[in-house]
Amino acid sequence: MGVGRIIILAAALLLAAADSCRAEQQYKFRTLSPEGGFYYDGVKSVGQDADGFIWVLMDNELQRFDGYQYKRYYPRFRDLMPGTEWHFAAMATDPAGRLYVTTNNGLFTYNRTADTFEKLIEGSAYSINSDRAGNLWVDMAGRTYRIDPQTLVPDTLACEGRPVGNIWSSHSTDESVYMGSTQGRLYRYGYATGRFELFHKFPDDQTVQGIAAMGGLLWAVTSDTGLYAFDEGTGTVVRHYELPAPGGGPQAPPRDLLADKYGRLWIATQSGIMVFDPATGADTLLVHSASDMFSIPNNSVWCLFEDHRRNVWVGTFSGGLCMADLDDTEMFRTYTPATTALSHGTVSAFAEDGSTVWTGTEGGGLNRFERNGRAITQILSSRDGHGPASNHIKSIVTGPSGELYIGTFLGGLDIYDPATGRFTNHRAGRDNSLLDNNIRKLVRDGDRGLWIIYQTNVSVVSHYSFSDRTFTHHYFDKKDNGWYLLDMVRGGGDDLWILSSKNLYLFDTATGQARSVLSDRIPYLNGRSMCLDGRGDVWIGTVGHGLVRYSPSDDTMEVIEGIGDLNISAVYSIIADDRGDVWMGTDNGLVKYDTGAGTFLRFDSTDGLQGQVYYPLACMKASDGVIFFGGTGGFTAVQPEAIRRNPHPRGLLSPNSFWITPPAYHPRGVAAVTARAKSFCPIPRPTSASGFRPTTI
Repeated sequence: MGVGRIIILAAALLLAAADSCRAEQQYKFRTLSPEGGFYYDGVKSVGQDADGFIWVLMDNELQRFDGYQYKRYYPRFRDLMPGTEWHFAAMATDPAGRLYVTTNNGLFTYNRTADTFEKLIEGSAYSINSDRAGNLWVDMAGRTYRIDPQTLVPDTLACEGRPVGNIWSSHSTDESVYMGSTQGRLYRYGYATGRFELFHKFPDDQTVQGIAAMGGLLWAVTSDTGLYAFDEGTGTVVRHYELPAPGGGPQAPPRDLLADKYGRLWIATQSGIMVFDPATGADTLLVHSASDMFSIPNNSVWCLFEDHRRNVWVGTFSGGLCMADLDDTEMFRTYTPATTALSHGTVSAFAEDGSTVWTGTEGGGLNRFERNGRAITQILSSRDGHGPASNHIKSIVTGPSGELYIGTFLGGLDIYDPATGRFTNHRAGRDNSLLDNNIRKLVRDGDRGLWIIYQTNVSVVSHYSFSDRTFTHHYFDKKDNGWYLLDMVRGGGDDLWILSSKNLYLFDTATGQARSVLSDRIPYLNGRSMCLDGRGDVWIGTVGHGLVRYSPSDDTMEVIEGIGDLNISAVYSIIADDRGDVWMGTDNGLVKYDTGAGTFLRFDSTDGLQGQVYYPLACMKASDGVIFFGGTGGFTAVQPEAIRRNPHPRGLLSPNSFWITPPAYHPRGVAAVTARAKSFCPIPRPTSASGFRPTTI
């Protein structure tokens, strides 16, 4: 069901469709209120002053957000008149960014020098707006006045000989000021004419909840009969939309209206936010979801506000406040046992087969994840050949005919045929078989077979032949026995790179010979994971040494420090994206190393990731460039192309800001450090490559 039945009131603007379709749109709302909200009641108004501070108004509190923390201003008012009861009604800023607040004890303005509020006019004040000339339009004791902030002389407004009052919503354009009342009246003041007139009378004295201008039309939403579009010149209603009833229940009463920078209308209701695109007729209902940390904090939405960067702020019941950057694309998508059918929280391995991603877990067996429909099917260990030999899966490889090769802990090697659902198992101790039942990693050797390393402290790699189903074992570097082999990556030609905790080896698959690469260059590598980038360079994640880069082309190595500044000790998984940047799953979040800029960027659960800790070797780059990382809370799909650096280091609190950057709320920008390269051989360092909308209530 779309926004509803369209009532045509102007033949020239006849619309072809009577029902719009519900279109999916993704918005990431970052909840910025303290845990549990500011206050049991709702956020009545949000504003932003000339310095970029965000102000949040509730009935019994006014707070200022500086990008890092909130500051309460109720004590400032209490000190002005001790022993007096205070209630806050509304806020507005003038074109110069000066903040005004209406209260039951008068109209006040913020003195930024003294960091306090000064009274301008005595008396109980309610709604407030500021026009392009800086005049204030204030409703006081049921009467509406225009006030010159220089003289503070109020002009009483009258329409058709009657005083104007009970204003609930307002909006300024370049030509006019519009005000909607609780008695179904929409007024207009024209700057050119100097006239104040009745623009439209709605039936049944319903409240005009919100007003916005967009697409050459004036829009208004009312408490009972929905959304209206007016021709500003004639005052004629050209479109009328009845708001739908969410879930088939009663219509959700609207509370506010906002036009965003992309030509969509946001309607705040007590059942969520309706986002409506007049150009297409498509609408989306945005609601709170307990499983989605980027949904709105409460379905009862009280106010909408657009800041200097045209981000949308949402104030809700129970003191909830959130913000959406409309250009914030979906960088991460996370899957956990709590939100999906994923069999276990610890995700340890991935393999891709078309639109299917096979996911191994440490304790929950195998999962089949269909990327198109996001459905997950569990396949657990069983004794009848229809499940893996062990639910502890370490590595998965797709074979040439679509079969799966699954390395397990305690269960040896499984071969799974998805067409029949049957598993075939290879175990150690049998003739011509594995050396150990505890497999660490599998790497496909083209159409010839698999390379296998074990969770054992012997320098040996095994090869499994697809054609004759036999195993061949290659021992190398007996001096390194006692150190575990921890990772393995297929290179170009006959190259197979093998990483131990102490050394890096280049294994020639044609001759079966291995060559030590780094033993003489670093006393103790303590490597844990590695990958190859598009240039053929080897990147090694370590414990304690940060990120190590080895270049086979000129046989040089460097340690790139700086990741430790992010409170990270261990790099458990590592992979290069299509642009050559390196991504790492660590013991404290997911980290991107920008190889051009030479900087690290850290992301964690506050960005929607599975958690803080990642599982060893649990990563995969899919054919479309999406990277999968497994951890202790599920797995996350990363879209590297959607990652955008904050170009405004000051964060939100600047008219030219783009993202909010306080560490307590959003780590992007704050959790960025510059890498420091330390060469163990002479090598070069990496090259570096306003709309004003007054508050409505």
